[in-house]
Amino acid sequence: MYSSDSQYPSVVRKWDYSLKYCYNHKQIIVELETEKEIAQKALKTMMKQRNEADALLAALSSTVDRGEALLDDIGEQMFNVECDLQSLQGGSEGQISNTRFRNRSETCDEIKPEIEEGQLELRRLLEQCEDISEQLDLHRDQLSLIHKVPPEIIRIIFLFWASDRHFLQSPTHVSPSVLTGVCVAWKNIALGVDQIPPTMPHDNTNSEHPAGSPVASMLDLFIPHHSRWQRVRLRYSDASPGKVVTALPLPMNATYPLLEEVYLDKGYWWAQEDLDCIKSMMVSAPRLHSVTWLSEKSYKMLAFPWKQLTHFSQGPIATMNEGLRVLAICPHLKSLELTLFLPMFPVDDDDGPFVHNTLERLHLRTAGNLAVLIDKVTLPALKDLSLSELHGTSPNPPVQLGRWPQSQFLPFLLRSGCTIKQFIIQEWDISAEEIAECLGHPQISKSLDPLSITEYHQKHLCMTDEVLRRLTYTPSVISSENVLCHGDDQLAEDTPLETICPNLTTIKLWGCISAQDGIWLSLGGWPGPKAAPSCN
Repeated sequence: MYSSDSQYPSVVRKWDYSLKYCYNHKQIIVELETEKEIAQKALKTMMKQRNEADALLAALSSTVDRGEALLDDIGEQMFNVECDLQSLQGGSEGQISNTRFRNRSETCDEIKPEIEEGQLELRRLLEQCEDISEQLDLHRDQLSLIHKVPPEIIRIIFLFWASDRHFLQSPTHVSPSVLTGVCVAWKNIALGVDQIPPTMPHDNTNSEHPAGSPVASMLDLFIPHHSRWQRVRLRYSDASPGKVVTALPLPMNATYPLLEEVYLDKGYWWAQEDLDCIKSMMVSAPRLHSVTWLSEKSYKMLAFPWKQLTHFSQGPIATMNEGLRVLAICPHLKSLELTLFLPMFPVDDDDGPFVHNTLERLHLRTAGNLAVLIDKVTLPALKDLSLSELHGTSPNPPVQLGRWPQSQFLPFLLRSGCTIKQFIIQEWDISAEEIAECLGHPQISKSLDPLSITEYHQKHLCMTDEVLRRLTYTPSVISSENVLCHGDDQLAEDTPLETICPNLTTIKLWGCISAQDGIWLSLGGWPGPKAAPSCN
């Protein structure tokens, strides 16, 4: 009995512990149920919000679709209204058309708010699309910095550094080589780029359909690389009169960031699609500075970047005003080649000569009175001057044409203050005295290097004994033949005149020589200040 009573407290304690455990377990279950109910309520709320968002997106999508359909319907209605208006012919027909127009106008007023809502939504979506595209472009640039460098330059760099060379130690005054390691991916990109040949000559001759020629398929391979072009030279020839050849190998709406020179030679009329391609190329080349335009089509049809041009050459004949206009709109021009038709008599103009401060090279082929043009220009930077007379190439030109404007040319040199280093004249009616005076002018004599005078019909023989003697270099030493006469201080009359053009190294004379052989041999063989002239 004692033993039983002694075990009773332990049993009671176990029972109490079990009751407490069950109570705690029930409490935990109650809390879990509470949390479960809260989670279910939150889930229901989120599902409701998701359903509402899906419904809103569906409504917006249907609104956009409905707006596009409404816009198409309105376009069709407007087209029908225009057709009705064009078919109006008085009376009843006019009333019927007006009734239709009023009915459709009422319909348009009813759906106008929905149309505006759809347009606003479309604008918002387009703006988002543009923003996403800009972000993608920025990300691409950050991931591919190597694409910012022209592949040709990268190829040259890696080919140079990948070669097996034993470099000597650089001197102390030379900067050390900084390219010691490169990214493998960049190197693979550079060496894997196909090298485009620097020049691809292509003359399209005797072909009515150049796009179907075998060469056209080859050129198509290089068209996608237009962003790496530096010079474009297109030459078409031997076309039948009145026949238009199209399909120039130029892409439309493309950019030419590296393009610097454009040469276009096509003697017949360009097709309109060709002109559109050329115009697009001209306005999309920020580095373009040289244009050669040899076509019967006027350059006024195109949009040349005049302010950035430094070289311009035009083949077809133009007026004097057009030539002066080119000088006026090209402030940075350095080289100009033109064929001009000049007026016969001076033009009354209160304005003074036009001053162009950068032109260094001027090659003119003229027909008319050159004096009129010379009086209108001042060229301080001129170094290379070529003047050709077009009528002089004819066997019997008009008497009043082709006369050298000496009285205007010398003041032009003095007014400009230029330094002529190359002087070319062709087919001009110029006398020996005039050519000697021109070559002896300070703006020509001190700096002239090559001289070229051409007279194909041999009508004006300006290079006489006296002119050639003046061009012959003579040392400034009094020879034994120069004795004093009659006991005074004057030298004999055979004292040579002062040498003109002492720096002359090259002379090209054709059909204009009227001199003895000995004078010519003296000119070709006498040692000058620099070297003996090369006489052609």
